[in-house]
Amino acid sequence: MNDEKIKILEMLESGKISAKEAADLLEALEERKTIDIKRGDKPAWLRIKVYDEITGKSKVNVNLPYTLINFALKFIPKEQFNNDKIDFDEIFNAIKQGAQGKLIDVVDDEKGEHIEIYIE
Repeated sequence: MNDEKIKILEMLESGKISAKEAADLLEALEERKTIDIKRGDKPAWLRIKVYDEITGKSKVNVNLPYTLINFALKFIPKEQFNNDKIDFDEIFNAIKQGAQGKLIDVVDDEKGEHIEIYIE
């Protein structure tokens, strides 16, 4: 079983996604196999990390296969993207244009959080 399938199953097991969402993601992986993608042309992962600024403890650690980003974004309610410090439209446009590296490195003093979003 490949790493992407294991990641999806781990997300299901931890309750981050529903069984239907897991099935859809697994199906998308199978469909992707028919597309000829050269390794190295595109980044492999979108990583989102949120840390407690005081303790350094991880609050959120999401690693999403790059090939499933647009598909997965359909499942996230738009109101989840309301944040005065982060322009999510800009992030989505950067992802669509194939950006790589760190996209966001923000400290939210009000919530005491350090947010990092990057593609590698």
